[in-house]
Amino acid sequence: MLKLIISNTQKDEHGQQLAVHVELPAAEETLQKAAGEIGLSDFDNSGYEIIGHSFGKYEDLQNHIPGGANINELNLLAHKFKGFTEEQAEDFMSLLTDCGDITVKDLINKAYYLEDDSYEIWHGVTDLDELGHRFVEEKAPDLPEEIFENIDYEDVGYDVQSNDHGEFTNAGYIRNSNEVVDEVYDGTNLIDLIAKEREKQKSLKSKDGSLSKEDVMIKATIDGLTATAVEKACVLGVEATEDIGELRKTVAELIRFWSLDERWLEQFDMEVQTVMEGTVQQSGMQIN
Repeated sequence: MLKLIISNTQKDEHGQQLAVHVELPAAEETLQKAAGEIGLSDFDNSGYEIIGHSFGKYEDLQNHIPGGANINELNLLAHKFKGFTEEQAEDFMSLLTDCGDITVKDLINKAYYLEDDSYEIWHGVTDLDELGHRFVEEKAPDLPEEIFENIDYEDVGYDVQSNDHGEFTNAGYIRNSNEVVDEVYDGTNLIDLIAKEREKQKSLKSKDGSLSKEDVMIKATIDGLTATAVEKACVLGVEATEDIGELRKTVAELIRFWSLDERWLEQFDMEVQTVMEGTVQQSGMQIN
C-alpha cells in the first residue's frame, strides 16, 4: 500500500493550504472525495502535489516519484503491487538499480513486464564468475567433468553479460528475456488498465477462496458494521433507516476499495432486511 499526503498547490480563501491523506490502491470514488477535500474536482490535472508519503516495502520509490506525480498513475502502480508476491516485490525494486531517470509510466510498465516474465532473474548470481557457472550449468549440464574444471567462468560470464546487457542487483542477475517488449501502459489507457486490475484481483480471490490477513481484518470490520446495523434495526426499527444506509455505504466502499466479494454486501442486506421485517411486523405495520 502506498500512503500519500496530497496538498492543493493553492491556498484557500483563509490563506490555508489544504491537504488530505490518501492510501493507494483506492476506488475512483475515494479519490474523487479526497480531491474534493482539498478543493479540487479530481486528480486528473495539475493543482496538487505530494508533500508526504510512506511506501512501505517500496520505500526506495521515493527516489523515482516526484512531488507532482500523477495520482491516478500511482493508483495503477499500487494495484500492480497489490498482486505481487514478496519475491516479486523484491525483484521489482531490484529492477530499479542504477536505472537513472525513470517516470511513473516506466515504473508501471516494469511492473507489468515483471509479472509477464519479460525479465529473467537469476537469484543469487552476484558476479561474473557466478554468472558463468549458472550459464554453463543451464546450457550444457552434460559436459564431462574435466571440461567443467577448465572453463574460465568469469570470462563466460563477461560474454553473457555483454550479449544480453543484463545487470547485477541485490536480487541477482537480471536480463530482459524478450528482445521486443510491447508497452502495456502508453499514457492513454489508464482507466482501462485499472479496471482490469480490479477485475483480475476479484477473480483471483473468487478462485482461491482463501482470505489474506488483510482481508480477514476487513471482513471483521464489515461484520462489525453489519452487527451494528442489525442492532439498530432491532432497537429503532424504521427510525434507523438513515443510519443503516450510512453503514451500508461504508460496507460498499470497503468492498470496492479492497476488491472484495460482493456477496458480503448481499449478506449485510439480507441480515438487516430480516431483522427489519420482524421489527415492523411486531409493530403491526405493513411492508410494501
